[in-house]
Amino acid sequence: MIYLDLSMNNFGGVKLPSFIGSLEKLTYLNLSGASFGGVICPNFGNLSRLLCLDLSNNLVESDLRWLSSLSSLQFFNLGGADLTKAALYWLPTVNMLPSLLELHLPGCGLSILPPTLPHINFTSLSVLDLSANGFNTTLSPWLFNLTQLVILDLSLNDLNGELPETLGSLTHLKNLDLSENSDIGGQLPRNLGMLCNLQSLKLSINKVTGEMIEFIDCMSRCTNNSLERLDLGFNSLTGNLPNSLGLLKKLRFLKLWHNSFQGSIPESIGNLTSLEDFYLAQNKMSGVISESFGQLSSCCRSL
Repeated sequence: MIYLDLSMNNFGGVKLPSFIGSLEKLTYLNLSGASFGGVICPNFGNLSRLLCLDLSNNLVESDLRWLSSLSSLQFFNLGGADLTKAALYWLPTVNMLPSLLELHLPGCGLSILPPTLPHINFTSLSVLDLSANGFNTTLSPWLFNLTQLVILDLSLNDLNGELPETLGSLTHLKNLDLSENSDIGGQLPRNLGMLCNLQSLKLSINKVTGEMIEFIDCMSRCTNNSLERLDLGFNSLTGNLPNSLGLLKKLRFLKLWHNSFQGSIPESIGNLTSLEDFYLAQNKMSGVISESFGQLSSCCRSL
């Protein structure tokens, strides 16, 4: 057997069958959302031909010591599993998977985001989801050496410190989510605006300060700007909204509420004809609302 998919069933919390570890020809194993429980058997390490392993959304736990044997693994999802026993060494273990393209470990109780990683083996990683793990540290520098990343999700942690300029090295990034960390602060890095492939940027519920003009001006100069979702709500941003916002013509969701923006709403907002949601409540805006708002025919929720 090379392909086994038992996902989205209800096995009532029974332990993961140990015989699965003897199916050494498996290349695809998906047991997600199937209501399995217990400890993941160490003999899962025998599945050295696996390319895809999805055990997410089960009531399982593991120390991950078997994982390093799966050297061909490209997709790994253990979202929602209890990995607290692996908190000290999960990163060096994962780093032994040189073919890994996607790593999904949300809500696993990892708690420790190591500050350093001397040598990165999973250099082709394109998706990294470490949301909701209770990390209480700054953004680790090794993250910005993962230059093939397309999706980076570190939301719902307790990350702190300033947003680094090195975010600009992730030039392939399409989705960046650092929302709901509460203590990420500093100003929006100018280099963040150079991520011309960005489709979604979420930084809400943090402590980001300063103005957004330089960031938006930089992003608006991208020749083929792709940004569809910009969520900077619930921060401490100040200053005027830049006219260059109107150049981000693919924007569909713009959330700037609960900041300290001031001045009038730029007339260029009327150029955002794809805009569906525009949140600007709880700021210090003033002046006349331009008639250009009438051009936002797709917008159903605003101000």
